[in-house]
Amino acid sequence: MDLRAMPVKQELEKTAAFCLHQFFIIQSSCLKLHVETMNKFERLLRTWLTLISFMSLSSAVQCFVDSTLIIQTMYSQPTDHVNALIGRMFGTWTILSAVTRLMCAIFITNRAVYDLTLFSFILVWLHFLTEILIFESTEASAGVIAPMVIAGISMALMIVGYRFIFVEEEQPALKDTKKSN
Repeated sequence: MDLRAMPVKQELEKTAAFCLHQFFIIQSSCLKLHVETMNKFERLLRTWLTLISFMSLSSAVQCFVDSTLIIQTMYSQPTDHVNALIGRMFGTWTILSAVTRLMCAIFITNRAVYDLTLFSFILVWLHFLTEILIFESTEASAGVIAPMVIAGISMALMIVGYRFIFVEEEQPALKDTKKSN
């Protein structure tokens, strides 16, 4: 065995060990940064969902106090299809949406509740879009555009939320390698 090759081999082993050590330090720093970002985003989304939920509840109460209010604020076109009964039904639907969103704010890591909440925002957005464009029962007024904007922002936040909140589900191989080490 060549004695000159021994120091080179030892130097290579030291360098490899040092590089591996640096890699794990960088990886743990990135993971820590990701967790901090995830926690901030999760708090933001929880706060947003709670705020939207309480706004929806106040809107629903208005539908029951004055069931014709919905006719005046949202459905601007005169129609026989929008009456007090529809106002109360809209209030009931809004309460259901508010409760779903509040449950998502509380149990944000429950994938089924999260998906259902995202679907509720998609449904609201599509409802108002079809009322404007297809059924023409309303015009693009502040009473209609505001819920569409809120639903659009909420959809965007929740779609981005998949990346931060459900990250563990997407990388099961990473979890398994950590356990085996």
